[in-house]
Amino acid sequence: MANRNKYIGLENYDIPESERDYYVYFGVIDADGEEYGFYTNRALEGMFYWSDERGIYVQTEGTCQFDMGRTKTVGRNRLKAYMNYWKENR
Repeated sequence: MANRNKYIGLENYDIPESERDYYVYFGVIDADGEEYGFYTNRALEGMFYWSDERGIYVQTEGTCQFDMGRTKTVGRNRLKAYMNYWKENR
């Protein structure tokens, strides 16, 4: 049986935008158990990270045009692409 990726956060597509947390975590765990993920806002736009130094979420530079799409399928594809990018560019 082939190992499959585990996707985190896709349940947020089932929650109305107004009822989501302001920052939503999305991630994917690969077959080796490594996790790749990021936060986005409740509209599922942009990428953010937590800054311990500043004590706030900060938007990742160059991600203002990023969005997770409007369906779980698109979201899953975005997460897979994100994981593959980081695997190739370590």
